[in-house]
Amino acid sequence: MVTENSVQVPQGRYPLRGTTWTAQDLTQESEVTPTYAIVLGILLLPLCLLGLLFLLIREKRYFGFVVVTVAGEGFSHTTHVAVGPTTAQRVYDQVARARELAA
Repeated sequence: MVTENSVQVPQGRYPLRGTTWTAQDLTQESEVTPTYAIVLGILLLPLCLLGLLFLLIREKRYFGFVVVTVAGEGFSHTTHVAVGPTTAQRVYDQVARARELAA
């Protein structure tokens, strides 16, 4: 948790001024054919070849995390934030704001 004057980590509350913030994006994105498209493709295949078009449906899936580290005089804390389609950018914006407050 970050306030205008302090940062609170599990080890306690510390002054925000002079802290160093880093964020590293370790997320990955993959495209897969969803299960429902495979099932519909198989079920509709005997009726017509149109069922094969369901196999062209693609879905984006995200996995991994964003690592955020804050370090200051006498403490250091690292956390992992789970990902989604917009999570990484939101975390980077929050780290940028924390950097502004720490300066």
